Amino acid sequence: MSEYQHRDPHTKELTPYRYHPRSDVASKKLARLVLEDLYAAIPGLQSRAARGDAGFGVCLRFAFENSEKEKALDLAIGIPAQAPLALSDGTMPEVKSLARLFIGIEAKATMTKHVGAKPRLWDELSSSHQIVHAGDQQAIACGITVVNIADRFASPTRNLQPGQKLVLTKHKQPHAVEDLLTFLHRLPIRSEIGQVGFDAYCNVVVNCDNVGPCTIWTDPPAPQPGDRDEYGAFIARIASLFARRFP
Repeated sequence: MSEYQHRDPHTKELTPYRYHPRSDVASKKLARLVLEDLYAAIPGLQSRAARGDAGFGVCLRFAFENSEKEKALDLAIGIPAQAPLALSDGTMPEVKSLARLFIGIEAKATMTKHVGAKPRLWDELSSSHQIVHAGDQQAIACGITVVNIADRFASPTRNLQPGQKLVLTKHKQPHAVEDLLTFLHRLPIRSEIGQVGFDAYCNVVVNCDNVGPCTIWTDPPAPQPGDRDEYGAFIARIASLFARRFP
């Protein structure tokens, strides 16, 4: 996000924004970064990729055999629908469709209006694991939310006129983030197949005013090592579940 600049679709000009709510650039980049960590943490996934029976898709639409609903996943890992693939460099191939889903990840972000984002986040995150598990109880349904702790934010939707003075929305931090993370902590995490909830979930806190550099925030109220919604625990839990469900 520190390097990205949004290109306005109407004027084709670069804006100062590092994040735009109508762009999927940030979620796509996040998906690929998570994929790298998962691939390094799951030997079984590496073995499957070497045999040609594992692939991934970013913003991939997946339809379960026993469900009429098609689910768009920010990151999907599973068995390729086409002929088996194996890359000579030892990485996992990117594919356009999957025959079976191993891991599905829903990625969300809240950069401003933290209180107002609660209903949207709850509904979209909850529906994600419900759809995935309705289609395949063994599939590992995951969620990740990026939360902004900056005390001011240049919202693209408030800065619409060319040449206007930049409007910065102010936030009461760290209270706004603390409140949202407490709310998201209520999302159910299932401990066994058949229950309702995500198999793994985490929150990542960033400091981004949307015009300057963006950094990861690791101090409280960000999740700390040992917390169930901390990123390292998220990766470790997915790796453990994958080893048990897809040996």
